[in-house]
Amino acid sequence: MTIFAVRTGYCNGCDKQDGRDRAFSTVVKGILAYLAWATTSCLCHLSTKRFLTISQEHIPWVPGLAWVCLATSAQMGLCLTLMKPAAKDNVAIGIIWRHLPVIGHLLGTLCSNYSMTFIEASSTIAVRLMEPITTALLDALVWKTPLPVSVQTSLPLVVTGCIIFTGQSSENINHVSGIMLALLSNLGFGLRNIAMKYKSESQIKMRSCPALIFSILAFTSVAILDVHHFGRVPHMVFLLFSSSEFHVLYSSLSTCVVLKAVSVVTHAILNNMKRLAVVMCLELAGTRSLTMWNLAGLAIVVLGLGVYTRGKVTSQGEVGTKYAKQILILLLVFSCGIYMYTVRSLTDGSIPPASPAPPDRREPYEKLTINISHWKSLLNRLDSITHVRPSLPPSPCASRAYYKWNLVDHPNQTDLCLPFITTSDDLITEMQRVQVNILQTLIGKYEYAFLFDINAFENKGDPAITVGEVYLLRRLGIQLVYYCSTFVCEESGILDKALSLSKHYSRENTIVLLHGGGNLIGYLQNDVLRDQILSRFYEHFNVLMFPQSIWLKGGRLPVHRMVYVKEIYRKYPNITFLLRDRKSFAIGHELFPRQKLFLVPDIAFQIGSISRFMSPIYDILWLKRGDDETLNYTIPSLIGNFTVHVADWTTFISPRGETSMENAFLQTSTGVMFLQRGRVVITDRLHGHILSILCGIPHVMLDNPAHKLSSFHETWTKGLSTAMMATSSEQALKLAVDILKKQKHSLPKLVAYNEVSERLP
Repeated sequence: MTIFAVRTGYCNGCDKQDGRDRAFSTVVKGILAYLAWATTSCLCHLSTKRFLTISQEHIPWVPGLAWVCLATSAQMGLCLTLMKPAAKDNVAIGIIWRHLPVIGHLLGTLCSNYSMTFIEASSTIAVRLMEPITTALLDALVWKTPLPVSVQTSLPLVVTGCIIFTGQSSENINHVSGIMLALLSNLGFGLRNIAMKYKSESQIKMRSCPALIFSILAFTSVAILDVHHFGRVPHMVFLLFSSSEFHVLYSSLSTCVVLKAVSVVTHAILNNMKRLAVVMCLELAGTRSLTMWNLAGLAIVVLGLGVYTRGKVTSQGEVGTKYAKQILILLLVFSCGIYMYTVRSLTDGSIPPASPAPPDRREPYEKLTINISHWKSLLNRLDSITHVRPSLPPSPCASRAYYKWNLVDHPNQTDLCLPFITTSDDLITEMQRVQVNILQTLIGKYEYAFLFDINAFENKGDPAITVGEVYLLRRLGIQLVYYCSTFVCEESGILDKALSLSKHYSRENTIVLLHGGGNLIGYLQNDVLRDQILSRFYEHFNVLMFPQSIWLKGGRLPVHRMVYVKEIYRKYPNITFLLRDRKSFAIGHELFPRQKLFLVPDIAFQIGSISRFMSPIYDILWLKRGDDETLNYTIPSLIGNFTVHVADWTTFISPRGETSMENAFLQTSTGVMFLQRGRVVITDRLHGHILSILCGIPHVMLDNPAHKLSSFHETWTKGLSTAMMATSSEQALKLAVDILKKQKHSLPKLVAYNEVSERLP
C-alpha cells in the first residue's frame, strides 16, 4: 500500500508538472507562430507592393490590373502546388463547400493586391483590420446566429479607426477604390475561413513534397536580397516569386496552424493583432511615414479590438480559448509596445527618415574607382558636340504635317520650324504651342502638382523660369499644392513634411515636378538636392524635370563628378527629362539612356510678350555676368556718341515679397525693368536673351563656356532678325551700334536726364 501510495503521489505530481510544461509550451509556440506569421505577412506585402510599383513604372503601357492578375496567379499557383484542401473520410462535403476556401482565398488575394495599386500597403492592411467584423457578420448571416454585444460595440470603433488611419479624402476616387477593394478582400477571406471551419470537416494540408519546400525556403533567402542592380527584369522576377513564397508561408501559418487551434472569429482577432504589428513594421521599414493622426486611428482600432477580444475570451464554449487570454494579452502588450515606441520616435526623431541618407555634400564622388582615361575621352567628346540646323526651312508639306503632330511622338523634332521664324511675337506663340503640345500629353491628366527647387534669386533668369512654370500649370489646369525654393528644400525635415503631405494624393492624380534651369551636372549641389527629393517621392509619383541645360564646364568638369551624377539618375529610370537645346539633348542621350528625353524650349516663354512700360535710359544696356560662367572678356572702347551701361542684374535689387513665390514674380519684373533701360541690349546670360525676346528688345549675345546661349540660339531662335550672336566683345559692341544706327527711327527715344549732374562741384 505504501509503495502504491508513493507511486500514486509521484504520478500526480508528474501530471501537474506536465500540465504546466504543456501550458508554457503552448504559450511559447503561440508567440513564435504569431511572430513568424507577422514577419512573413509583412515581407509578402512589401514585395508585392514593390513588384506592382516597379512593373507599372518600367512597363507603363501594361494596365495595373494585368500586373495584379500576374501577382495573384503566381501566389495562388504556388499555394495550390504546396497546399491542398482535405475532408474527413467519413463525411460528405458538398462541392460548393469543398471549393469555397480556394474561391474565397483567390477573391481575397486579388482584391488585396489590386487595392495596393491605389493606396499604400499599410492602408490596405489597416482596412483589413475590419475583417473580424466582416467575418462575424458573415457568420451570423450563414448560421443565423445573433451578433454578440462585443461585435456591436467594437464595430463603430474599428471602422472609425480604420478610416482615420487611411487619412484620405472621400473625394479622391483612387483612394475610395483602394478602400473598397480592401473591404472586398475581407469578404473573400471571411468566406474562406467560414468554409474551412464548416463543421470542422474541411481542412487545409501541406503537400508532402520536401523538394518544393526546400526550394521555396532557399529561394526566399535570395529573394530578400537587394537584386535591383541585376536589371529591371530580374528584379521584377525576384519580387514576383518572393511575394508568392511569403504569401504561401503566411497563408499556411494562418490556415494550418492558427485556424486549427482557435475559432473563426478568434482567428480574425489574432489576425488583426498580426496586422497591427505589420503596419508598425512597414512604418519602421520606411515604406510609410505615420503621423500622429494615423496613430490616433490605430489607437481607436486597438480599443475596438480590445472590446471585441474581451467579449470573445469571456464567452463560454469557445474552441481553443483555453490559453487565448494569456496569448492575446501578450500580443496586445507587444503591439502597444511598438505603438508607444513609434509615438516616442515621432516626437524625438529617433527613427531615421524614410528615405536613404543623402549623398555626402563634400563631393564623395572622388572616392569612385573609374577608368579615368575612358571617361575623360567621353567628357571631351560630349562637350564638343554641336548641332547645326538645316539652312533651308522645311517644305510647306512638311510644315503642315508638323503642326498636326503630337510632339511627344517626335521628341527630337520639336524645333522643326522654330529656327526659321523671324519675328518675336510669332516665335513666342510657337514656343508656347510646342510646350503646351508636349506637356499637355505628359502631365495634362494630373490635377495636382508638387514643385521642388524653385529659384527666388537675384539672378533674374531663375525666377523667370519659376514664373513660366506657374503660368504653364495654370494654363493646363493643374493645381499647385506644394512648392519649396532651393534654400527651403534644403532645410532639415522639410522634404519629409512634404512627403507626409503627399500621402493625401496619389500617383494617378498628382505629378512631382523639378525646377528647370541650367544646372544639370554642372552644379553638384542641385543634383544632390534632386537625389534627396527623388529618394522620397520617386516610388510614389511620376516625376518630370522642367527644361534644363547640361553644363560640362567646357571639358573642365571632374570626370569623377560626371560619373557620380550619372549614377544618381541611374537609380531613377522613369524620370522624364525636358532638355532645352540640341547639345544638351545629345549629351542626355549618352548619359541618361534609361530616361525619357524631350527637346523643349525654356519654360520662361510661358510668360508671353511684355510691352515696354518704361522709357530707355541708355543706348546700350550691357548685361555682363560676373560668375564662373563668363568668358572674362573686357569691355571695348565705345564707338560713336552712344551711352553704354555695363552691369549684372544680380546687383539690381528687387523689392521683397512675403513668400519665395512672390519674390520670384517681383524679381522677374525687376529683370524686365533692368533690360528695358536700354534701347539695345548686349548679354552673356541666356535669360537676358529670352526676356529681351519677350520685351521685343533688339539684342546681341555673347556665348559662355557652357555654350548655353549658342546652343539655345541654334536650336530655337536663329531666325530672329532682332537677335544676333557675336564671337567677341568687340564684335558685340559693333553689332549693337549698327542696330542703333539702322533702327534709330523705330527704337524708343532716351529719357535724356543722365546728362544732368546731381553732384555739383
